[in-house]
Amino acid sequence: MKEKVISYLMTQIKKKNLYDEIKIEQIQYGLEGLYSIITKSIIIILLAFLLKIFDKLMLFCLFYIPLRSLGFGTHAKSNLKCWILSITFLLGLPYLFSFLKLKTIAKVIIWSICFINYFIFCPADTENRPMINKKRKHKFKLAILIVSLLYLFLVLKYNLVANSILSAMILESILVNPIGYILMGQKVRFHLNLNNLKGNRMEGNEC
Repeated sequence: MKEKVISYLMTQIKKKNLYDEIKIEQIQYGLEGLYSIITKSIIIILLAFLLKIFDKLMLFCLFYIPLRSLGFGTHAKSNLKCWILSITFLLGLPYLFSFLKLKTIAKVIIWSICFINYFIFCPADTENRPMINKKRKHKFKLAILIVSLLYLFLVLKYNLVANSILSAMILESILVNPIGYILMGQKVRFHLNLNNLKGNRMEGNEC
């Protein structure tokens, strides 16, 4: 189905535009990514309705998107693994946290672990998006840490959204941590930002 849709769209694009091979490849790559996003979103939303957690999924996404946009994170190498992990994380975490009643100390501990992960590993350095610009890296790091501090205030102040925020923070922590890279089948690439405090820098090293 995917191949037929992409093939039809590419045929129409080639008929109406004179692009070189590089541009054609870029357009096709973009269409394949868009197709995957749309199909996954439809399936996940339908499953969320069946599990009666659509509202929790929307809250989860509301708080997860800013974290992902600032901290980035690794992606699954295969489409099948992407499907499995997307459904597991995007539905599993909101579903699991919908049953949890966390005490304040538990919330602070979860938030603290995530915050430390962001401080050390964000923004994520991947093979497709290596973070080689030091100023840009620090800009994104500062931004996600500020967002995390705002989330802490919301977690402690508003119990209604606390679990959604914490589950979103956990997912982002997994995807920027070396464990997430291994889970996704990617090479581990990250900056040990604690070393930056000593004047050292590790750019794009593989571990």
